[in-house]
Amino acid sequence: MSTGFFETYAATAKDSPSYQAARLSLDFTESLATRMDALRMTRADLARAIGKSPAYVSKILNGDTNFTLETMAALALAVDGEINLRLCGRDDRVMWVAHSKAGNAGQRAVGIGSDDEAYTLAA
Repeated sequence: MSTGFFETYAATAKDSPSYQAARLSLDFTESLATRMDALRMTRADLARAIGKSPAYVSKILNGDTNFTLETMAALALAVDGEINLRLCGRDDRVMWVAHSKAGNAGQRAVGIGSDDEAYTLAA
C-alpha cells in the first residue's frame, strides 16, 4: 500500500521548526493554565499581574500569539512559577519530577517521549 499525501506530510511535519515551536507553545500554555487553576487565578487576575489586558491573556492561552521568552518568564513569575527548559536527543525519553518545597504533597512525575506521548504519574 502506498503512502498518501497526508501520511507523508504528517511524518515530516514534526521535523519542521514551526511544528516544534507550536508544540513548545502548547506545552507552555497548558502548564500555565494548570498553574492558574491550582492558584484559582482568573485570566483577569493574570492580566493584572503582568500589566496586560484580559484579551491579551486569552490570546496567549488560546495559542493565538507568538510570545517571547521574556513574556513567558513574566507569565511564569505571575503564577509563582519558573520555566525549566532542556535540550536533549530526539530519541531520548525525558522525565522530570516536580514537587512542592513543603514535602511530597502534589508530587508528580511528568514525561514526554520521543513519540510525543505525554504521561503523568501522580504520587
